[in-house]
Amino acid sequence: MQHKHLITLAIAAFAVAANGEVKVGKFRNLHHGIAGTVYAVDEHTLRIEDFEYDGAGPDAFFWVGTQGRPSSVGTILPYPFDGRFYEYEDGNAPILEGRFDKKEIKLTLPDNLKVSELKWMSVWCRAYRVNFGDIFFPDDLFTEEKEDDLPPPLVEPSNAHDPGHRHDGDADAESEPEGAYAEGEAESEAEAESGNGASKTTMTSWTSLLTLVFLLVVRS
Repeated sequence: MQHKHLITLAIAAFAVAANGEVKVGKFRNLHHGIAGTVYAVDEHTLRIEDFEYDGAGPDAFFWVGTQGRPSSVGTILPYPFDGRFYEYEDGNAPILEGRFDKKEIKLTLPDNLKVSELKWMSVWCRAYRVNFGDIFFPDDLFTEEKEDDLPPPLVEPSNAHDPGHRHDGDADAESEPEGAYAEGEAESEAEAESGNGASKTTMTSWTSLLTLVFLLVVRS
C-alpha cells in the first residue's frame, strides 16, 4: 500500500509539472451572480477562469480560509495584486469594483500560506459579513488519483526474451553439420579459382593479339 501511495504521489507531481495547473472546481453562487472555474497553478497561485460578478456588493474581495466554512476568519487575496497583503480590518485593501464578465483572474497567496492548506475560497463582503459565493478545496488536491490520468499498465510484449526458451531457429543453426559449412566453403573457393582462370585466359589472349600487331608493324 505504501508503494502504491508513493507511485500516486509521483504521478500527481508529474501531472502538475507537465500541465502547470490543477482544476479545483467551480464557484457556487449565493448572491450577485458569482461564477467561474478555479485552478491551482502552483502552491502560491490561483487562477479563476471566466469569473463573473455583478459588482453590486459594497465591500467585497477574494477571501480564503484553512478551516471550517467562510467566515470573518481568513486571509485576503488582493485583486488587483500590488505586491502587498492586508489585514482584514485594513481599509486600504483593494475591493472588487465594477462588473466582471468572464474575466481572467490571477490570485497570489502570501508566503506563509499554501494552496494545499486551503479549505475554501469566497467572494466575501466585509461590510455585511456576507458570503456572495464560494468554492471548497479537496483535501487531496495535488494527490488525488484519477483513473483517466493514470498511464496504462505495463504489458510485457509477446516476443519478450525468455532465457530458458530454446528457439527452433537457434537449434537448427546449432545442429547444422560442419560438413555443410565445409562444402559451402569449397564451392566458394572453386568459384573464385574459376573466375581467376577466366581472367588469366583473357589476359593471355590480349597479350598474343598485341604481339601479333607489333610484329606486323615491324615487318612493314
